[in-house]
Parts: sequence; C-alpha cells; structure tokens
Amino acid sequence: MVLNPDCIRYILLTLEPLTSHAENIYIDYNNYVDYCGTYSKEEFFYHLEQCVNFKYIYAKFSIEFFEIRDLTPKGHTFLSDIKLDNNWNKTKEIASKVGSFSLDTLGNIATNVISNLISKNF
Repeated sequence: MVLNPDCIRYILLTLEPLTSHAENIYIDYNNYVDYCGTYSKEEFFYHLEQCVNFKYIYAKFSIEFFEIRDLTPKGHTFLSDIKLDNNWNKTKEIASKVGSFSLDTLGNIATNVISNLISKNF
C-alpha cells in the first residue's frame, strides 16, 4: 500500500486528545469505524501500524487489535509542527516540489516551515 501522509496526520490528530497514561485505547475490527474517519479499514489499519513502526505512538498490536497508550515525543513533535492546516499544506507543497513524501522528509520540511515562521515574527 502507498503511504498516505494525510492519513498519518488524521490518526495522530484523532488519537492525541484521546490518549493518556491512565487508560489505553483499544482499536479492533469491531470499533475501528469510531476512529477511521473517511479512510477504509485497510488504509486505516495500515497507517496505524506505520505510526507504531515510525515510533509516533506507543502501542502493541496484533492481527486482532491495537492497544494504544499515547503519542511518543516524536509523534507529539511531528503533530505539533503539522497540526495547523496552513503549516501542513505548506509542508505538502514543498514536499511536492522536491518530490518526496517520506515521513522523514515531511518532518524535516515541517520543522523548517515552523522555523521560517518563527524567523518572520522576529
């Protein structure tokens, strides 16, 4: 499956307000529709697994379910940089120009977009 950065962003935006160290979130084939938005089951679970693999969320997973504890510091940082639609759209615009939508590249671009915005405000 092709990586969809918009789906990664959607998952992080959805999980951030729901997670805490006090209680884990369980997502399986019975309740995934509460979390997947407009994404298909296959696309949602694939990208949820990528969030784990890329160390954006603390989670255990199997074929049957995901047990999600929280976003990682890396996940919080990435989401913080792309949370605003303007920043995300600018990040994707630059990624399109350079021809790479890898999560590493998107993270680097987003950091630079934020840095440029900070510089403009001084």
